[in-house]
Amino acid sequence: MCYVVKRRSLLPPTIVSLTASSVKVSITPLKDATDTGMLTYLIQYRKVGDNVWRSTTETSSLSTTVAGLDTSSLYEFKVVAKDKGESSTLESASVQIKTGERSSI
Repeated sequence: MCYVVKRRSLLPPTIVSLTASSVKVSITPLKDATDTGMLTYLIQYRKVGDNVWRSTTETSSLSTTVAGLDTSSLYEFKVVAKDKGESSTLESASVQIKTGERSSI
């Protein structure tokens, strides 16, 4: 007997715009979010080379702005999806962006 396992994957955040010290990102929701119960998202970020990830507030919104970043610094961003009971999480791959490079993408 052969079973097909459906893998749920979460896409990395999309960089919408940035300034010298902030980045606005959008989140692509899970296609089966209603079925999985994954209802809240947060963005985790860190300066490249740091070991500790920082997190935004959990939200059901599909875009958020991360402010207070160091100017002209390289950061990594990833999406974390949590289910209602916070018993299960999914993480996306990370993307890198340097603050202050462009005003919008």
